[in-house]
Amino acid sequence: YKLTLKKEYFKDTNIVVSVDLNSVPSKFLDYTTNPNMLGTLQISTDPLGVSIIINDSLTNLRTPTKINKLLPGLYNIRLKLTGYWDGFQQIAITSQRDSYINYRMKDTSLWVPFTTANSGIPTNELTSLAVDNNGIKWMGTWGLGLISFDEKEWKLFDISNSSICSNYINKIVLAPDNSLWIGTDMGMSIFNGTSWTTYNTSNSPLPNNEVLSFGFDNFGRSYIGTGSGLAIIENNVWTIYNSSNSPLRASKITSIGISTANNEVWLASYTGGVARIFNKKTWTAWTSNPNVVIYQNTVSKYLLTNYVQAVAVNQSGDVWVSMNTSAGFIYVVPKIGGNGNPKNTLGDVQAGGAGIFVRSSEKWSL
Repeated sequence: YKLTLKKEYFKDTNIVVSVDLNSVPSKFLDYTTNPNMLGTLQISTDPLGVSIIINDSLTNLRTPTKINKLLPGLYNIRLKLTGYWDGFQQIAITSQRDSYINYRMKDTSLWVPFTTANSGIPTNELTSLAVDNNGIKWMGTWGLGLISFDEKEWKLFDISNSSICSNYINKIVLAPDNSLWIGTDMGMSIFNGTSWTTYNTSNSPLPNNEVLSFGFDNFGRSYIGTGSGLAIIENNVWTIYNSSNSPLRASKITSIGISTANNEVWLASYTGGVARIFNKKTWTAWTSNPNVVIYQNTVSKYLLTNYVQAVAVNQSGDVWVSMNTSAGFIYVVPKIGGNGNPKNTLGDVQAGGAGIFVRSSEKWSL
């Protein structure tokens, strides 16, 4: 009988077995002694000189290198170099074939990535991020609750071990008093470092339990964007605005930007464009018009789309608006001005001391 032996990653082996009456033939094959079964691995990195760890065993090898006579199978390769984050790669070695790894190391002085693979973070999918005045990082998740990191310890706050109102977090914002305002699908929770306060439609005038955004002005007013309108809290008095009692074209407030330089509040709504409030009294709203093209440094009363995802205001009072379509984002100084990125669908825009951070479906840009 001619038999073909197959094993994943190994070269097929053909053998001939003779079977006689009343006999039980046996055949032993040692794959490890057959040089035709082995494969090779070439590893190169940028920069060079990286230490190589194979299946948790440290070697004396550094990149670039070629490793011969490897048994076929899956190998876990770890790359180490001082000043760079460890690199990880899984590679399949196959009989009589060369396998290749080309890896660019990440400089720790430029980027510090935290993932489930190298930290205590429980998920790689985060919904919001804030840093308090003590340097503690706070991260929201969709389903796991709130995460904190103080450069030493990771902590998880959820409905089982804290008074947070939901594990599904939309937004985290740091208030002027260093408390955390957390918007969820079941209302909002405020955490001052020791105690929790929760507001929802049952115990407050909050118009909707879907809380999406927050903002704080210089006059002690707090702004809360929900799925059914805007809530303004001033001296513990709540005022609710929606598309029925204000110039808002839609009631779902996805983002709030505060211009402290110009005393303006900018509101982004999912289907109603952008609205601006001056001193809590004067409203202006912009919506889309397909017949109007917006050019750089011009003033227009129209947006490219009503689907506005986020709004941010920098220290100079300039306003940036991202739109959840191919319209990209626009620059507002201080009115609707120009199309800054007509090709990408944008999810968020944030103003910081270094500039404007724009998130697309692919990456963040500065």
